Amino acid sequence: MYKRGNETQEINQKYALQCFNEAKDALKNNELAKAQELLTKAINLVPTCIPFYDYRASTLEKLGQLDDALRDALSMIKLDKTAVKAYLRTGKVYRLLNQADKAIKIYNIGLSHVKIKDQYYKLLQKQSEELQNKFLKSDSSKTCDMMRFLPPELRDDVLKRLPFASLCKATAVSKTWRNYILSSEVLWRDINFERPLRNTNALDDQTIRVYAKRGGRRLRKLICGDSPKVTDKALLALREIPCDRLQCIILSDSNISDENIRAFVKTIGLNLNTIDFSKSDITNMTLSVILSRCRHLESLNLSFCNSLTTEAFNPAIVDNKASKLNDINLQCCDQVMGNVIDYFNILFPKLVRLDLAGISGLTTKSLDNMKNFVSLKFLRIRGDLPTEEYLTLDDAFETFARNCIHLCTFSLNECQSLTDSCIRKLVQSCSKLKELDIMSNNYLTDVTMQLIGNYCKQLRVLYIGKSPGITDAGVINVIKSDCGPLLEVIDLRRNSNITDETLKEMGSHCRSLREVNFTWCKNVTGSGVGALVRQCGSTLKHLVLQECYNVAPDAIEYARKILGKNGIVSYEFRGKF
Repeated sequence: MYKRGNETQEINQKYALQCFNEAKDALKNNELAKAQELLTKAINLVPTCIPFYDYRASTLEKLGQLDDALRDALSMIKLDKTAVKAYLRTGKVYRLLNQADKAIKIYNIGLSHVKIKDQYYKLLQKQSEELQNKFLKSDSSKTCDMMRFLPPELRDDVLKRLPFASLCKATAVSKTWRNYILSSEVLWRDINFERPLRNTNALDDQTIRVYAKRGGRRLRKLICGDSPKVTDKALLALREIPCDRLQCIILSDSNISDENIRAFVKTIGLNLNTIDFSKSDITNMTLSVILSRCRHLESLNLSFCNSLTTEAFNPAIVDNKASKLNDINLQCCDQVMGNVIDYFNILFPKLVRLDLAGISGLTTKSLDNMKNFVSLKFLRIRGDLPTEEYLTLDDAFETFARNCIHLCTFSLNECQSLTDSCIRKLVQSCSKLKELDIMSNNYLTDVTMQLIGNYCKQLRVLYIGKSPGITDAGVINVIKSDCGPLLEVIDLRRNSNITDETLKEMGSHCRSLREVNFTWCKNVTGSGVGALVRQCGSTLKHLVLQECYNVAPDAIEYARKILGKNGIVSYEFRGKF
C-alpha cells in the first residue's frame, strides 16, 4: 500500500510539473486563460508547491482578478512563512489594490521571518523602505481606484462607451486598468480604426494583427476604412487567430488580392453581415463565393471595383444564399451595366438601399423596374436615363414613386431630361423624403421648388445647384415652408440667379443649418453673408463661398470670426468659370 501511494504521488508530481511547464509556455504566448487553467490543475495535484501559487497569482494579476491573486499570495505565506517570494507577491498585490498600508505591514512581517542571508532579503527590505517613504510623503492618506469596486459588468458598460482610440489610451492609466482592459471579453468586440483622411497610411498589417489578437474569437466588428498599406498578411492574421465570429469588415482601398479575399470568406467569413471591400480587385468568382457562403449578409459595398461585371449577379450562375441582403453599393463599377436591376429583382427583392451612381446603361426601363423594391429607402443614380421601349421618364417616375413610397433619400444628378413633372410625381408619393439631390438639371424651374416646399415636410438635405432655372423666389419658397427650420444642408452652387435675398431669408428661417454652398453664385455679396452668419452662426459649420467675387475679404473675415474655431469658411477666387 505504501509503495502504491508513493507511485501515485510521483505520478501526480510528474503531471503537475508538466502542467506547470505548459503554463509557462502559455504565459510567453500571452494565453492567460489557458495558463490559469493549467496552474489550477497543477495546484490541485500538488497543493503544497509555492511556485505554482506564485505563477497563478501573477497570471491572475494580468487578468485583473486581484482578489483571487491576493488569496493565492496569502496561501504561499501559510505554506512557508520564510518564503521571501510569498511576501514580495503579497505586497505587490496589495499595492495594485491601492492598499499601501497593508503592503507595508506584510513587508515588515516578511523581514521578521525571512533569513537575512536569503538572496531576496535585500529586495524585500528595499520594497518596504521605498513604499514607507512614498506613503509618508503623500498628502492624502490613501488613493482609491473606484473602478476596482465596480462589478465586472458595470466596468465593461463604462469602458465600452469610450471611443476606440480612448480605450487604447486608457490602458496606460495603471497596470490594473491595463490588465483588466486587455483581458476583457467585451471591450475588444468592436475595433474601429476611424481616422482623418490625412492618416490613411497609418494603418498597416501589424497594427491590425495586434488589435485583432486582443479581440480573438470575440471580435465582431473590424472597421479600417481606406488602408493602402494593408496587404494579404492582415487577412491571413485574422484567419490564424482565428476571428471566426466576425460579423462586419470594412477594408477599402487596400492591397489585398482577390484570392485572399476569397480564402478569407471561405474560412472565417460565414457569419459576416456587413462587407466593404470597395476599391479592390475583387472578381466575379469571389463575389459568387460571398453570395453563396454569407447567409447572414445584409450590406455589401463593392464600389469602384472595376473587375466586377453584370454577370456576377446573374441568377442562372450564382448560387445565392444571401437572402437577407438589402444594401448594395456598386458606385462607379465600370463593367456593371443597367440591366443588373433585372437580376436584383430576382435575387434581392427586399432591397432597402441601392447605390448605382456612375454605372452605365441605366434607362427609363431601369427606373421602372425598381418598382418591385417596395421597401426601398435610399436610391442614388447619376446621368441621363434614355427612353427605352417607348417608356418616357415621366411614366417611369410615376410607376417608381407610386410603389416606393418609403423612399427617404433620392439622388439623380446630371440628368438633363429631368423635369418639374418628374419631381411632382416623386414628391407627391414619397412624402418621407429627407435628402434630395437633383443637381445639374437644366430643365428644373421654381415649380420644382414650390413642389418641394409643399410636399417634403421632413426634408433635411437639398442639393439643387447647377440648375439655371432656379431663382431666389423658388429657394425662398422652400425656406419659408414647413421644412425650412429643419434644413441642415443646402447646395446652390453655380447659380447666378441667387442673391443676398436668399441668404437673408435663410438666416431668418433655417435654424438648423449646418452647411451651405454658394460656389460661383456671383450675385452674393458681403451683406447677405453677414446676415446669414449673424443668425445661423451657432449652428453653421461650413460655408462655401468659392469664386464669389462680390464678397469682400472683410466679409469673409467677419464670417470666420462668427463661426469660430468649430466652423469653416471656404473662400478662393481664381476667376475661371
